[in-house]
Amino acid sequence: MKGTIYINMGEGYRDKIDLKSNGQFCPLSICFLGSMFILISKNLFFIGRLCNLNNQNSNERDEVFLKWMNDIPNEKTRWYIQERVIKQMDWYRTKSAAYKIQYLRWTTGSIIISGIIPIASVLADGGLFVKIVIAALGAAVTSISAYLNLQNYKDLWAKYRFNREWLLSTLYLYFNQVGAFGKDLSQEERDLMLIQMCEKCFQQEVRDWKSFNE
Repeated sequence: MKGTIYINMGEGYRDKIDLKSNGQFCPLSICFLGSMFILISKNLFFIGRLCNLNNQNSNERDEVFLKWMNDIPNEKTRWYIQERVIKQMDWYRTKSAAYKIQYLRWTTGSIIISGIIPIASVLADGGLFVKIVIAALGAAVTSISAYLNLQNYKDLWAKYRFNREWLLSTLYLYFNQVGAFGKDLSQEERDLMLIQMCEKCFQQEVRDWKSFNE
């Protein structure tokens, strides 16, 4: 491939680059692919840092719940909230964050690779090596899409996040004695209602898991 590309260097000055690849990628395309690799790495690192920050905020909320449990007179209810509800919430949070990271990383990589393919086709000639690289990039995009559908990261991320937030809202209502846990109920009635609502959520997850594996 032969030709000339003009690059705007600022203040009206333009530099030019001759494209002479002789069957291989030209230097400009190599620089572009290197920049895309750096961009992917930075995005994946940022996604991991963001999810870690969300986990820290969740740990602070759990500490507040542990303090509020001191006001619960029933020891069995305290044990249930701490050992059953909060631990299950932590499990949901961990799984949701892990699936979120996986989904965003693979999706971001697929988007960037998809953008590289047409640009690489323009910057490179029709040599065999170039065709192999472009075909490999296209196969990578297809493979990533199939892998995401197989692992179902997006749906699991949304489901576990929903369950975690639902349990969080239920505990807030319980400790503040509002909504379904209003002050017109006795403490024993509130405890029984909390257990029933939480177990209904857990049982629904078991039914969903069973139906998925049938």
